[in-house]
Amino acid sequence: MYAFKRIKGEYAPVTLDDIKEWNYIEDNHFDNKLRACVAAGVAQVESFINGIVWPSKFVLSLDRVEHVIPFREYPVQSITVTVDGEQIDDSLVSYDGNLIRIAGSVTGELMEVSVEAGNEEVEDDIKAAIKLVASELFRNPTDSVKQLPTASQQILKPYRRVNI
Repeated sequence: MYAFKRIKGEYAPVTLDDIKEWNYIEDNHFDNKLRACVAAGVAQVESFINGIVWPSKFVLSLDRVEHVIPFREYPVQSITVTVDGEQIDDSLVSYDGNLIRIAGSVTGELMEVSVEAGNEEVEDDIKAAIKLVASELFRNPTDSVKQLPTASQQILKPYRRVNI
């Protein structure tokens, strides 16, 4: 099992101002709670659609060279592989939606795989679903929210990716 470290991009798909406007909140008393609700909302939406909404970098560092590495995040924008501190040529790396494959000719001791995933532009309906989920979490701070609100599920169905 490989554990990629996720580094979220600078810009969230839903900003603090977006969620405050959505909920008619004008003061700053709930800013930290709202940020947490947006982050949790993004996580729930990503889990439901099996894809990355918040543009992120995923990094895997290994003390050996591996030639087949499972990676199921979607959509992938770019993959960079370095071995012993040197970036290997892109022609030696392929990705089929489930596996990163590195050519058998690549050898070395230390390997780092860096994957950029997610889209810079997030669809308005996905943003609306995030706002619905975040707002539900904000209004119901106990652990009573068992699944996505029905409206957000309907909005997200066309984006849902089924892993086989």
